[in-house]
Amino acid sequence: MFISKNSIKEAGKKLRDGIETSKNLNLILAFRTNHISIMTTLANTIAKKLPKPQLLSRRLKRLSSIRIKLKRNSGVQLSTMQDIAGLRAIFKDKNEVYTFLNAVRKAYKSKKAVLQIIRENDYIKDPKQDGYRSYHLVFEYQGTKEYIKGYKIELQLRTLLQHYWATAIEIMGAIDSTNNIKIGKGSPEIKRFFYLAGLILDDNATSEEKEEFKELDKEYKILNLLGKLNVSYDLVQKNYKPKMKDLFVISLDYQRKKLKISKFDEKDIQDNLSFLGLELDEKRIDSVIVNGASIANLKRSYPNYFLDAQNFIKNIQESLSI
Repeated sequence: MFISKNSIKEAGKKLRDGIETSKNLNLILAFRTNHISIMTTLANTIAKKLPKPQLLSRRLKRLSSIRIKLKRNSGVQLSTMQDIAGLRAIFKDKNEVYTFLNAVRKAYKSKKAVLQIIRENDYIKDPKQDGYRSYHLVFEYQGTKEYIKGYKIELQLRTLLQHYWATAIEIMGAIDSTNNIKIGKGSPEIKRFFYLAGLILDDNATSEEKEEFKELDKEYKILNLLGKLNVSYDLVQKNYKPKMKDLFVISLDYQRKKLKISKFDEKDIQDNLSFLGLELDEKRIDSVIVNGASIANLKRSYPNYFLDAQNFIKNIQESLSI
């Protein structure tokens, strides 16, 4: 579906201002859905031509996340947002990340490639202020499909330990919105706790920093809090056999610790706004749209939706010998 840049830009302004009419949401929905074919193109290249990551996941950006990003930065426009669609490739260690990165650059070095790398950010060698580590590549579509020409997609490369850290951050923000470090919120103590955790998992913490981490955990009992969380989940289609072309809305009700995994096909998402109800009740529910996979792979890719911080806790404890 072709959508003009001006119309999606205007829809983004309305979303930023809290104007959520059916017409406006339907336009944003269609714009977001248009990104699916770019995700498929990039995922197919990774599957067929590049070293295989330990885990590859893909998702469309949540409506709530789009709104937050628009409100936090008045200079950001929905029409040029680079991470409406995203892929995340997870590797055993940093060496594998950079080996894969070199292969990606080689695969897309031709000016005739339908996807062109337009930006790179190395948050592994130069972590963000909160301790976030990952390598980001932004691609722009320059193929023959005119309706998505100029659309962007983000590919994140990270290690398993970086993945455990990032999802633990999201879980903390989910159970306590005042400590949503991902969007800059959080008490100094909680921010410091996770910053030190990032150093520890990166094997880059001093003995003093490790002791400081232990003292913070002793006082605030964060590992204990994260370790007690769990959810029950309901897969709408019990006998589902994974197909990567399928789409799912994963919806977590934090109050009831209940996860619902609902299957949609692309036509449903293009033509029907009903599933957006799962995204709009943000006080109770957090949702994400992902490509189909087994429950095991969904849990590995999105442990935050299962409130599962066990790998984060295990690796921290092993690093500290506790």
